[in-house]
Amino acid sequence: MGQLIDISRPIQSEILLHPGDPRPMLSRYKDIRRADDYNLTQLSMGIHTGTHFDFPRHFDEHGAANE
Repeated sequence: MGQLIDISRPIQSEILLHPGDPRPMLSRYKDIRRADDYNLTQLSMGIHTGTHFDFPRHFDEHGAANE
């Protein structure tokens, strides 16, 4: 196998996406201001945001998956 080159992009709200892919969304899951013990942010995004988390399954049904 040849050399692998990481082409991942930083995840930002302004990131370019494939048409139809969901935008990254951050939401406060726990919040001290709501009497929670700590702050915790939840991240929701498509699996192709900034990279392909499903590589090598993206183009090969029998490829390894992160499921």
